[in-house]
Amino acid sequence: MRVTTAAEMRELDRLAIDTYGIPGVVLMENAGAQVARILWQEFPELSTRRVAVLCGQGNNGGDGFVVARYLHNASVSVRVFIVGEPENIRGEARTHLQMLMRAGIAPQAVNTPESVQAVCAQLPHYDILIDALLGTGLKAGVSGFLQQIIGAMNASGRPVVAVDIPSGLSADVGTLLGTHVQAHLTVTMALPKQGLLLYPAAEHVGKLVVVDIGFPA
Repeated sequence: MRVTTAAEMRELDRLAIDTYGIPGVVLMENAGAQVARILWQEFPELSTRRVAVLCGQGNNGGDGFVVARYLHNASVSVRVFIVGEPENIRGEARTHLQMLMRAGIAPQAVNTPESVQAVCAQLPHYDILIDALLGTGLKAGVSGFLQQIIGAMNASGRPVVAVDIPSGLSADVGTLLGTHVQAHLTVTMALPKQGLLLYPAAEHVGKLVVVDIGFPA
């Protein structure tokens, strides 16, 4: 099995975009579409479920916006939460945020103590939670509002599906960076990150599914 570090995956992204001319917005579209496909595969009754997609301000959140759009287009009841400031979202993630909003989904910003408390209380009322908060570049422990949201996700009793990597895990060395998502299913892009296969992090990945997002062979 081939595995990759976070730095190697960033280089694969760069090569796909700069050398092969595949736009980053297309790679992000492919990533979110594949996560949505796996959701239908793993949850056949998805059309009757309520889904919450929890997004960060980076590219992992951008993947989450695509997932939400695909679910919404398939008439799934989906709600999107952005933990942080929506105006700080840039690049491909912002493009997909705008597409999501044009499709009829208005994400809720979670950026005050009151909004965090409200969302934490709501999470047990959803059937599936999508973790699109933090990606493979995380180096330090999770804190603040993200820490509270992740704690509430774990305590909700609902299945959590992680996009690329459970938030709070190291992509490289398999360590737990403080508070972290305890995923039931992780859909990772292109190649498994070695941190997903190393303990103790591997115990929190759940079922691991690797999907193709269109990187050249």
